[in-house]
Amino acid sequence: MSNKMGKGLILGTIAGVIGGLLFAPKSGKETRTELKDKLDKATADMEGKTTEALEVAEEKFEEVKDKAAEVTEEFKTSADEFQKRALNAAAAAKKGFNKKV
Repeated sequence: MSNKMGKGLILGTIAGVIGGLLFAPKSGKETRTELKDKLDKATADMEGKTTEALEVAEEKFEEVKDKAAEVTEEFKTSADEFQKRALNAAAAAKKGFNKKV
């Protein structure tokens, strides 16, 4: 859930409640009951969206963690290969140097 969507949901809920209070020709008890029901629904909606956002965040975190592990392993493999080549080149250079002397 984006930040703008969350703010819009909250502001829309508040505006709806205020509008309902101002224009509803109901008794105080009926209005309070209706407000409670709307607040309960809005709370449930927000909990659902929060849970959904948390699940998406956890999935993305796992994807990033897996990719980081993959890149780290590739880097280690490349570093090991580079080290082997450097050692081979140094040994060959030393061998060549010893032959000339």
